[in-house]
Amino acid sequence: DGVNNYYLIGQNLTAAGAKSGDYNFISYYVGIDERHVALSYNPAGNEYLAVFDADVYGDHTASAILGRRVSAGGGLIGGFLVGMYQYNVYNPAIAYDSYNNKYVVTMDYDYGNNGTDWDVIAQRVGPESPVLNVAPSSLSFAGTENAKTISIRNTGTGNLDWGVYPDHAWRTASPKYGATLAETDTVT
Repeated sequence: DGVNNYYLIGQNLTAAGAKSGDYNFISYYVGIDERHVALSYNPAGNEYLAVFDADVYGDHTASAILGRRVSAGGGLIGGFLVGMYQYNVYNPAIAYDSYNNKYVVTMDYDYGNNGTDWDVIAQRVGPESPVLNVAPSSLSFAGTENAKTISIRNTGTGNLDWGVYPDHAWRTASPKYGATLAETDTVT
């Protein structure tokens, strides 16, 4: 929109390709580029999964794969799927596996984070959709404060694997990785 705000929107279409209804916001971040969108339909759940890579820090140095479930009517289902979060992954592709009732998401993985060591990795994502809930959503430090705590909770279903990736060497997190089914994890 000209102010470093990036929108990922969807539009329902009729079988003939005509627009149907209003645009639906799938994702919106201030200063974070979202690109390379892939979409697959799940006829069993009458829903879509839209996956995309997102510029983690807003400076094109790191990317993660995020996803949103969208009803056939265009409404969002739950929050972001973060099971596909991996540092330095790009260009997602997606297909629905009707036999296992899961989506299969593939992505390019910059293994060495140097643009030369590439792998292709894949992950199954099912109806059991973990949803990341972080509180507080931002931290502010004043004076000599040098530590804060955040809580990470899964408000969806299934197992949520999470990771904290500080964007500067002087920022640390402990623990850096974890998994939660329903409990709340604390990071300092």
